[in-house]
Amino acid sequence: MEHTVAVIKPDVCAAGAASRVVEIAEAAGFFVARRRELRFSPTLARQFYAHLESQPNFRVLVEFLSSGPVVALVLTKVGAVKAWRTLIGPMDPARAREIAPSSVRALLGADAVRNAVHGSDSDESARREANLLFPPGALEALVPKEYLVETVLPGLVDALGEMYASQPEDGYRWMSHWFQCSAPPPRDMLEDWPDAVLHGGAALVADQSAGLHAKSLGAPLYEGTWNFRRCKDRDPIYGLGSSLVSGTKGMLEGLCRSGHPRVHYFQLRDDPCVFLSGAPVAAKETNPADAFKFKLGGRASSGGASGYHLDRMDARLKLDVLSLGREKGGQVMVNTTGGPSGEASATPFAVGEDMVRCSSDAFKTFRSDGIPVTITRLPLSDEGALFERQLDQLVEVLGDCNLDDAAVFSCRSGYSRTTSAMVAAMLIWRTRKGVDPTYQVNYMHIDPNRPNLDNAEFSVVLYAVMQLEAMGKRGREAKQMLDECIDKCDALENVRQAPAKCKLNARHDVHASEKWSWLGLLYLERYYNLLLFASYCRDTAGDGFVLRFSQWVRAHWNLKRDIREMSLT
Repeated sequence: MEHTVAVIKPDVCAAGAASRVVEIAEAAGFFVARRRELRFSPTLARQFYAHLESQPNFRVLVEFLSSGPVVALVLTKVGAVKAWRTLIGPMDPARAREIAPSSVRALLGADAVRNAVHGSDSDESARREANLLFPPGALEALVPKEYLVETVLPGLVDALGEMYASQPEDGYRWMSHWFQCSAPPPRDMLEDWPDAVLHGGAALVADQSAGLHAKSLGAPLYEGTWNFRRCKDRDPIYGLGSSLVSGTKGMLEGLCRSGHPRVHYFQLRDDPCVFLSGAPVAAKETNPADAFKFKLGGRASSGGASGYHLDRMDARLKLDVLSLGREKGGQVMVNTTGGPSGEASATPFAVGEDMVRCSSDAFKTFRSDGIPVTITRLPLSDEGALFERQLDQLVEVLGDCNLDDAAVFSCRSGYSRTTSAMVAAMLIWRTRKGVDPTYQVNYMHIDPNRPNLDNAEFSVVLYAVMQLEAMGKRGREAKQMLDECIDKCDALENVRQAPAKCKLNARHDVHASEKWSWLGLLYLERYYNLLLFASYCRDTAGDGFVLRFSQWVRAHWNLKRDIREMSLT
């Protein structure tokens, strides 16, 4: 098995992107046999680049490599040297962007010196560089027998058994779904996050303001909270926007006073956030082009990160803010929005050890003050669907809790993500209590030839309803139950009507038609997944949700659809 040496250069490490490079390598099939964080001395850099000493830019290369911390890796793979050099692309990032636009250097490199990463040019160079950067010792094999026996085979046996029972037509896609939904928590979840979250290309941004609060909700029920509301039929399901620590605490105390024995709080945001003097702030990219490099949606996080990773990123952001505060004389600048036009301004915030807290810190304090509350990280993307693993996690918390407990869902604005999760929670609550939808004739006579798009009667939805009916799952009743839950949670957004509104906007706003069409598909995917979840809840609530939603989907694999298989027709 071949080895190659990769060095993630100082500019990438300073930008907080080293972990992303490692993720790219692992996604391409490389195994990290050795890892070391170090800073090259000028002498070590000259030794490392000894084969380039005759080149005119040798001194510049040495100075740059020794200018800051780097991450050195020994990567293992069949044909590792050639495969890694192909993955990182040509030496000059400008050339890389022309002929290999998805390569590492095309995405991260600036010029022929600051080109993001190094890769060995031969097996001989890889051995020399590994001996130079790492202590002597045998390198680990790529997949030792013991590793496979202890980690992969037990799960693989379960997967193959379940696959045999289902016998799907597209076995590869089915197996991919199994691994995505069944993967255990990362082994490194308790380790410190390795990269700076508040790096040179990011700024602190205040994540709440009174301007976020919807006027239709009236004055905030709890001071320091925004967009707090309860579902309309008095089930104990609540929504909330990003709020002050004091407002969140007041809200939790109010829910307990109203008779809820416990509160289950779900944090839905998918980027790291801390509380600075009690106000939520996040790290966001200042240059949209930089944000696009990693497709992070304008955030300084790794969009779509797991809850485990986000907890670690929160802790790292806290350390970054404290470090910046020490550098800046005890204060940091935070971008805020306000005024009638929503103009942005920078506001100084004092920084001290007792002024910066993570969500976990705040909720630990709430519990020590006697508030019976749990917090679960359930990261969702803006306007995106809840997928199987997220819904599995939701059922795990709410599937057997006290029916008088409260469930509170919070994202930055308290709009789309919060509403989606409230609907899913209401489906769990209603099926646990045995509440059937109110019989309505119009649901029994859905006409595929005359669909009502405002009622989400798109072709893919009608397909699912009819397939469920054919399976004896009463698809019309599942849709009716979903729609009733949506109507009970529509104070800020109606999940059912959103796809049709986007389709209408795409027709009338020709300059943004593509944007509206894509947004409509995202909303349609969200509705479709919730429809399947409604049928799952009706199927399994009586048995205590012993079967996970992801397992139910694989058992009904003909119903599985992704956004590429949907259309707004």
